[in-house]
Amino acid sequence: MKAQNLLTPQTVAAAPAAPTPEPAPIRPTIAPKRLQPCGRRKVEGPRATVTKGDLAKILADAEVVPSIAAGKLVIDELCAQIVRVVKSGRRIEIRGFGTFRPKTVNTRGGFNVKGKAMPPRTVKTAWFKLSNDLRTVTPAE
Repeated sequence: MKAQNLLTPQTVAAAPAAPTPEPAPIRPTIAPKRLQPCGRRKVEGPRATVTKGDLAKILADAEVVPSIAAGKLVIDELCAQIVRVVKSGRRIEIRGFGTFRPKTVNTRGGFNVKGKAMPPRTVKTAWFKLSNDLRTVTPAE
């Protein structure tokens, strides 16, 4: 038995055309402010997050460090030193940026699964306070 080709130019021309759907209405949009992304990630809008990679790229573009990889090392070391100082119980102040300090916070009491009251416990956290210079630049939320 021979296979028949059902799609011939005559059968295609004789087939009824499918109705075309109406295009969706175009809504006007406001273009957000764009930051220069580091890598493939899209950074848009006024509340865009700047990552350590973005900071490393800024350092490399300003020729503070020779490459983005060196900028990442600098940023990582700075963050590690801030964590080390705060964990040791000391306060660190970066003029024009802010202050990191350890703080002991009392948590709320609660109940365990059996319904027994659990006393509040203390937790050590790191607190950050913006400097006055940076506070005037940062928009209020």
